[in-house]
Amino acid sequence: SSLIYIFENVGRNDEKITKKIIKDCHNFSCANLNSVFIDIRTSKDTNFYPNSVGLADSLYKNDGQITKSEIRAITISKLEPLNNSIMWDIGGGSGSISIEWSLINNAAKIYTIEQNKKRIGFIRENIKKFAIKNITVLHESAPDILEILEKPDRIFIGGGLASDKGDKIINKSLDCLKQTGIIVANGVTAETESLLIGMYKVYGGELSKYSVSNLKKIGKLHAWDQQMHVTQWKYKKGSDAR
Repeated sequence: SSLIYIFENVGRNDEKITKKIIKDCHNFSCANLNSVFIDIRTSKDTNFYPNSVGLADSLYKNDGQITKSEIRAITISKLEPLNNSIMWDIGGGSGSISIEWSLINNAAKIYTIEQNKKRIGFIRENIKKFAIKNITVLHESAPDILEILEKPDRIFIGGGLASDKGDKIINKSLDCLKQTGIIVANGVTAETESLLIGMYKVYGGELSKYSVSNLKKIGKLHAWDQQMHVTQWKYKKGSDAR
């Protein structure tokens, strides 16, 4: 069990040092002049995760609908993390973007929207695993739910754009986005790419395509295993439209 050491009135005649097991520390009082040292002791099953982005995909329970590690790191960078921000994650999938946004800014308020019941379960499990407290998970469909949410500073759209509601999701998101807020949308299908190209032509911003390959072992040899290309549109509200 983890321990706590309380150093009271150090250097005085009534100096006192107390050691206690943290879980047994109830209704404990000490001198106003004190210093505390906490000795955290963990079991072999305890996991620690860095407050970082681009964590391994294997850390997240998912059904394949996950923004891959390298693209996740790029995406969060493009979203330009902002202290005390409100962020929407539309098409949450595994919740990886929301979780890593929280890891680098635990004062943010995050709304993760996912219409698939099974993936909602994955998101909740992953949030629990990382002990995240500032994510609200919504089993809802965009764009319907967007109107009643707090207006966001940042929006990530990682799913739903290939549906017939894709343009409505983006347009409603832009309507709700705060001035100078940022939206980033990713897509892997030809249909989604066409939609994002169309948005770029109308609004401007940045349009990028990413390709990631990882070395895989094939028998005694090695070869590059290429992930699906990801087309990404970024737009800052208030910037010049085309």
